[in-house]
Amino acid sequence: MSFRRKLALLINKKQMSNATKFKIVGTSNAPQASGYDTSGDEPEGTILITVKCIGNWARFGHYIVDVLAVYAYIFLIGFTLAALNVDINWEAPGIGYLFGGFAIITYYSTFEYFTQRSLGKMLTRCIVIDQYGQRPSFSTILRRSASRLVPFEVFSCLGSEGRGWHDKWSNTFVIPAKEMEQINSIISVEEIGAPVFASGSNEE
Repeated sequence: MSFRRKLALLINKKQMSNATKFKIVGTSNAPQASGYDTSGDEPEGTILITVKCIGNWARFGHYIVDVLAVYAYIFLIGFTLAALNVDINWEAPGIGYLFGGFAIITYYSTFEYFTQRSLGKMLTRCIVIDQYGQRPSFSTILRRSASRLVPFEVFSCLGSEGRGWHDKWSNTFVIPAKEMEQINSIISVEEIGAPVFASGSNEE
């Protein structure tokens, strides 16, 4: 399935703590030109930059790899508990869900906080960024990871936008790592006052 999708990286020139403030928002009608001052609802002096977002097939690949990794992690935890003679009543109501939820949250939180990617994203060279294009904070990653426990959340990534509930509820985005290099380059150019132009291919 082929589709086009765009993310708009909004760079707000207003200085906050001596750093340029910018924000990423999803849009389906961003123009091809990637660097220019916007008007309308956006603050004056905001610059729009188009970047590439990963598609559904890449996200499906992430899911398969990460599910296998989570199962391996659960097996490792169970083996460790057995080796330590920790007695757990696995027949207690909800214990399996709680144990699985703990594994999912700790797996994703650990990898995505310290490396900005899970094992699946490492294979496709993608990273997680927050709505300001930065490394997400721990609270953001924790909220993103906990959102995965919501029933049927996995199917929320199947839409044309390609963003799941765990992305939207935590205001995070998954992009190719090379796009982050482009973003940093554009920001550096903008901060020294040079014209901003960037191309963003977003066809999967």
